[in-house]
Amino acid sequence: MPVRDSINRAYTLVSTAVASIFLVSGRIFRIFQMYPRLIFKKKLSQTDVKHRMTIPMQNFNVFQIPQGKHSKRFVFIDMIDTGRSWSFRCSTRRKDVYPKPVFSSGWIQYAREKDLREGDQVSFFFVEKDGEEGLRLGVQAQKKLRLWGQDCWTTPV
Repeated sequence: MPVRDSINRAYTLVSTAVASIFLVSGRIFRIFQMYPRLIFKKKLSQTDVKHRMTIPMQNFNVFQIPQGKHSKRFVFIDMIDTGRSWSFRCSTRRKDVYPKPVFSSGWIQYAREKDLREGDQVSFFFVEKDGEEGLRLGVQAQKKLRLWGQDCWTTPV
């Protein structure tokens, strides 16, 4: 394919700086910018990727479940695939003093689609998006790679 033809095609570039940029006919258009603030980052266990992901208690206050209920759905923006939203159900034990919060339905589908394994990590964010009021939630998976004896992290495609 000639270089000129490839330049004239639309490309979406998404970086960890979380700006969405489109290149159309040699012109660059910024669609929106997101400003993430980390809520928590977690190294995943086998249970996290196969059954449910436990939420650290110190971060549970972010996921407010109405009094008298034991679960609530939360929608997350995929920080890498910015056109995609994910819905995870956050639930707690019904009759225990210690709530032990987890993400269950929706989370497993996300983990499978991103091919997450034990040792990979996931980060959750508050996200402010240009042109929108209020904060949204964001999620980003990272695959673990071992290079020259060091753990490195990459985002799944």
